[in-house]
Amino acid sequence: MPAFFLAATKGDFITALTGLTYERAVFFHTWLAILSFSLVTAHVGIVGFYWARPSYDIIPKYPKYVYGIIGYVCFFCLVFGNIAIIRRYAFDFFMLNHRVHSFIMLLMAFLHNDKAKAMIIVGIHLLVLDKVLGRVYGILHSKKSPTKGFSEFELVDDDTIRATVPVKISKTNPNNWYRLLLFKYGTWLAGSHVYLNVKKVDFFQHHPFVIASLPSSGNITLIIKKRNGFTKKLFEKVKAIRDEQLANGINEDVAEHQKPSDPNIVKLKASFRGPSSPKYQPLITFDSVAFFAHDTGASFVLPVCLDLLQTIEKREVLKDYLGRPAHSYIKVYWSVKKASDVLWYNDLITKLTPFINSGKVSITVFVEEDDEMKTIEHNPFGVDSKKISEVVSVESDSFSVSNPTMKYVYEEPMNVSKILQTHIASMNFPEQESYRSLAVLSCGYGSFGEEVEYETSKYRWGKDVPNIYFYNESYNT
Repeated sequence: MPAFFLAATKGDFITALTGLTYERAVFFHTWLAILSFSLVTAHVGIVGFYWARPSYDIIPKYPKYVYGIIGYVCFFCLVFGNIAIIRRYAFDFFMLNHRVHSFIMLLMAFLHNDKAKAMIIVGIHLLVLDKVLGRVYGILHSKKSPTKGFSEFELVDDDTIRATVPVKISKTNPNNWYRLLLFKYGTWLAGSHVYLNVKKVDFFQHHPFVIASLPSSGNITLIIKKRNGFTKKLFEKVKAIRDEQLANGINEDVAEHQKPSDPNIVKLKASFRGPSSPKYQPLITFDSVAFFAHDTGASFVLPVCLDLLQTIEKREVLKDYLGRPAHSYIKVYWSVKKASDVLWYNDLITKLTPFINSGKVSITVFVEEDDEMKTIEHNPFGVDSKKISEVVSVESDSFSVSNPTMKYVYEEPMNVSKILQTHIASMNFPEQESYRSLAVLSCGYGSFGEEVEYETSKYRWGKDVPNIYFYNESYNT
């Protein structure tokens, strides 16, 4: 029982100890619960068979048997209330069902058992400790926030929101060993995710999103695609408030930290649990790194890439080459629907621009639709209505995505197999020692990660290929 409760925790404790990613931990939580339910069902079936014999009364005589029956019924509701269709279309019901029935089930299990009470107590307290710590961290973030927990939500596309959560940044090192076991306060590692909650949208749900920014920005930036459930309700809520502000103007009676700077920006009280760190290997040790991103998967890929390049630059200044190659071969392959989608990540790409221009990283963007950037009344980046490939200026306060090593491929889907083949082939140079290790990281919606993993697996244990490490981040939307 402690095992499947620990697998449901949101902190870094269990993932740091086991190396499991969060979605894998939830997978084990689900299947350990199903296994336990199967064993309990067998137990109930055997006991029920003996109760039905003529020598026994049908109705149990002892209270602990009644507790056991109630606990089993609650366990049944937990297992069958967890099916995908309920989670997808009635998440609030799922959460309420999960919390109420799990509490009753655990209480009944405690009263029913004579010799296994310790396991139940340990499991409950570990889960409660995680919940309490997560809540305490959330309150601290909200109280210490420059805007008292109010965050900015902005519609950047027909189905996309950019959320900006101001955070009081801490100068503590997030890489200390003891910080790996706890939520990060005031800082985070590149590629981390948070569990966002907006009570005006959904009181119970904490939805995971990858942080599309680094701590140096002072903000947790989230790129949110409208899907189903929470994201759809959030999009509709923000759109309704924005339309009202455009029609009636900004409410001047609210406090300054609640007042948006622009009628296109909506301010809502938001909280989050986390940040929680990803579980990939240190990328600085690899001779080459290939990043694959699909759509908002760039929320994971771009911060990790930028952090890697900044780390390499710091080590270069110190002339520190221990445990890393002298020259890393780094490439980013990014598939987007429209060319204008890259503007969602204006800040990150602006910071990546010096590394792109110096040839330390190259980015290839595959655009599914060869469209023009549409002129909109409110352009959050201050960019003219030009085709992205024609934007050539590189300024600190403007946006550029056109340079010698940033390539755009229009109306051509990303061919992962061909890209990997070309990337691996380009790692071998006759005049130099061949590169020996390759890290492949991916993030994207749906089965994108599975596709990259499948194509990557073809090159493992092959002849004249590097040692390959693969990591997929699924918390992208």
